[in-house]
Amino acid sequence: MRNIAAVTRKLKWIGLLGLLGYVTPYEHLKLIWLFWLLCIFEIIAEWRIIGQSFLQLAGILVSYFRNKNQQPSFPDRAATKLYRLPFLGQWTVVNGGIDKEMSHSWSMPSQRYAYDFLILDEEGKSRLGDPRKHESYYCYNKDILAPCEGTVLSIQDGYEESLIDGKGSSNCSAKDIRGNHILISHGDHEYSLIAHIKKNSFLVGIGDRVVQGQPLAKCGNSGNSSEPHIHYQLQNGTSFYYAEGIPVGFSDITAEKRESYSRLDTRKVNQKLAQKGHVTYIERGWTVAANLTYNSGADRWHI
Repeated sequence: MRNIAAVTRKLKWIGLLGLLGYVTPYEHLKLIWLFWLLCIFEIIAEWRIIGQSFLQLAGILVSYFRNKNQQPSFPDRAATKLYRLPFLGQWTVVNGGIDKEMSHSWSMPSQRYAYDFLILDEEGKSRLGDPRKHESYYCYNKDILAPCEGTVLSIQDGYEESLIDGKGSSNCSAKDIRGNHILISHGDHEYSLIAHIKKNSFLVGIGDRVVQGQPLAKCGNSGNSSEPHIHYQLQNGTSFYYAEGIPVGFSDITAEKRESYSRLDTRKVNQKLAQKGHVTYIERGWTVAANLTYNSGADRWHI
């Protein structure tokens, strides 16, 4: 069905020729509008994704009425625990921040303070080689680490990697836009969600107690993703749709404004980052890395 939908997604645009039936004497051309009925195949193929979109819209309404259109924001609201970056080495923030301009998805309550991370080279590229191959991307199959101690509440595994067209378009082959993902409870109504994880790469299970810096899984490209990356968000509930995002800063990190970032993304990059003590609130266009040491006995990295 997805293959049929891929074809009909292009053929439906022939329906625009139906306009000729309204501006020329050839009224029978109006029948070409029927090509738009091919959208039915897209709806059938993507009904789960469409359903999730409606649930996200419902989440917007729930948040609006819950907070009387005043969802708490930074600095009035922020994480109460200390969090570390969920990876090793230098990665670049390509989506995310603590205000509306920098936000990953400001209108989506749970994703308001989410982050997307990539590994970029000196030329600002995220890959080397064939753009359609997952293995060409620097961050693919890299370790994902626990950002804070907690208990694994849920894991979704089994989705294959989404195809990459090399043009920045998402081609979600999973039934969940998050793809393979993990949800961790840290207590005090703080929950970490990490998405787009590689299939069969989980090193922990539901109910496991994890410590900060513990390897959880591998970076992948499952779900609604245009290329391999890590999606991370902190939220105040277990629901992806009805929870609200929490501004999260990361402790003991180095952060540097990415000079070559404009080659990847022309959006604005701020010159400074907000800080509270040794906690830094990162934003897109900055390369970040945790200051870590490895504890071989505990098989984890710690600050």
